[in-house]
Amino acid sequence: MKKLKFYFRLNSDKKMGIGHLMRTYRLAKKLQKKGHTCIFCLDDKIKFENIIQNFKVIYLYKKNFFFKNEILDAQLFLKIVDIPNQIVIVDDYRLSHIWEKEIKKNKHKIIAFDDLEDRKHYSDIYINYRPNFSKNNNFNQDLILNKNCKTLIGPKYSVIDCNTKINEKLKSKIFKICFYMGGSGN
Repeated sequence: MKKLKFYFRLNSDKKMGIGHLMRTYRLAKKLQKKGHTCIFCLDDKIKFENIIQNFKVIYLYKKNFFFKNEILDAQLFLKIVDIPNQIVIVDDYRLSHIWEKEIKKNKHKIIAFDDLEDRKHYSDIYINYRPNFSKNNNFNQDLILNKNCKTLIGPKYSVIDCNTKINEKLKSKIFKICFYMGGSGN
């Protein structure tokens, strides 16, 4: 099996993004176990950086520079990922079809995670795990601008932690369970 390199572009800070970080971390952990390389591309140092300490982390913004818009962010990202045909996984509310089109110019494959229901995307694979999308006809396909995009819609595409300790507890007749839908879950 060919070993691949995955670049994860996300935003996480004190106010938001822990759900994005955990989702991409779980995916990166599985990919790393299969021998692939995973690199996280973040704006700057984050509070929860210890979660991804086993992965390479690249910071796009240097001291006193911050995210301004999608085009500039894509240009910074492409300076780091300058080899064409890489796999980019994006999970960031600030980045939409505008950013993805810029990234596609270097022939990168894009996997976009989103849990909103009104944002346009231009990815190769689009994943939205919202429960109200469990029936594909609830999702507005017009939001996907790349006609060759594969859409993975509904809760069965959630990236959850299959912790063996939890699985063992589920075997007992009585157990407690807690659902966390991220910082913006409703």
